[in-house]
Formats: sequence, C-alpha cells, structure tokens
Amino acid sequence: MRFLLALCAFSLLPADLAAQEPTTPALRLLIVVRDADTQAPLAGANVAVGNELRTTNVDGRALFSDLAPGEQEIAAAFLGYTATDTTLVLSRSSRVTFLLPPEAVALDAINVEADKFNAARLQRSGFYERRDTRSGTFKTIEELEEAGAIRFSDIFRGVTGLRIESQFGQTRITSTRRRDCSPAVFFDGVAARGLAMQLDTVPLDGVLAVEIYKGPAEVPAEFSADINQTQCGAILVWTRAR
Repeated sequence: MRFLLALCAFSLLPADLAAQEPTTPALRLLIVVRDADTQAPLAGANVAVGNELRTTNVDGRALFSDLAPGEQEIAAAFLGYTATDTTLVLSRSSRVTFLLPPEAVALDAINVEADKFNAARLQRSGFYERRDTRSGTFKTIEELEEAGAIRFSDIFRGVTGLRIESQFGQTRITSTRRRDCSPAVFFDGVAARGLAMQLDTVPLDGVLAVEIYKGPAEVPAEFSADINQTQCGAILVWTRAR
C-alpha cells in the first residue's frame, strides 16, 4: 500500500545558540502524522525515532529533542491506517510529515451476522489450523474476556518469553531474550511496524483473536518472510467485524 512522506528542514534553535556552533549539536525532529486522503492530523498516533517513543498531540505532532546527527530510523503507526517507517540522515533540526493512507477493509458479504462472519474470517485466515498444528499461544476474544482482560497489554501478561514495560503512560512489549527487541505486529495479516511500542492504543473490544509467537522458529513462513523484524517473534491480531 502506498504512503507519502514529506521532509522539510527548518531551524528550531535560537540564533544565539546556533551561532555557538557546538562540536556535536543536539538536534530536534518534529514529526507530523496526517490522513493521506483528508490531510487531517492524526492525534494519538505512535511515532518512534530509534528507541525513543512519542504519541502525537491534537495537532498530530510529536517533538523529539537532543538527537544526535546521523542516521535515524523513524516510524509512524495509527490503528486503521497503514503503518510505515523510513531512514533519515539527520544533519540539522528538521520536520517530517507522514501521510498515512487509511486501510480498506473489504467484507465478503454485507448482510451476514457478525458472529458468523468472524468465525469464517478466522477460518480463512488459518487461525484454527495454526492453533491445531503449530507452537505458539492462541487466544480468542471469549478467552480474553473470561481471563478478565481490560487493556490490550493484558493479553500478554503471564506469557513466557515476553516482557511488558510501562513508562510515562506508554506500554511496550519486548522479548525476554533481548530487552531492546520487540515482536513484529500484524493486523489482519498486514505488518504494522512500530506498534509493539504502544499496544494499549489498540481497543480491546475490536480484537477477535490473537496469535503469539515468541521466537523466529515459531513464526509461520507467510509472516516471517514479510518483514525482517520477526527475530524476536510475532504477534498476529485478528479484528472483529462491526
């Protein structure tokens, strides 16, 4: 799916500070996230620069300060939109605008009961077959509700091999094997880069089922081939019809 990325450089440092010309100047990066179709700002979008995480404000903006010059990995994700990432060589304080296209959801039929459609969706996705034949942790919404899950991150509590980290109102899932490594996340079979850093933005009532694979050996080939982030496992999220 397409995405647009606009980059423009601007000075965020006062003139008197810029004139000092420090040996290794601290740079700033302003990230703006908008709807690619309407240009409306996306408030609450998840953005990352390296290992630093932010959530956009009501204007769809997030500011990163004290960045070192050089190559930076940046990413933006928002539920219902195509997540994306890119590499930026930062030489001065800059602004990046992500234009995220909405994800289209095609229903096979309109006049069907939601429960029947959801069961058929899981059947087509291969959820039941993988649950019967593969290693991994598989949970349906009924099982999550019985377990008392309230937030999306509650799904992963008690799952060996995963660590839940909460800091500054943000919840991140990482591997116990590598603290700086998060599982890849897929929504309805589509990779959502960077979403493991802020999973509690996902509404639990929209989840139909979840598959959790804790290492690369467990990840099904059709997903491990999609992106190169599955060395720390993968989380497959299937959403319910409304």
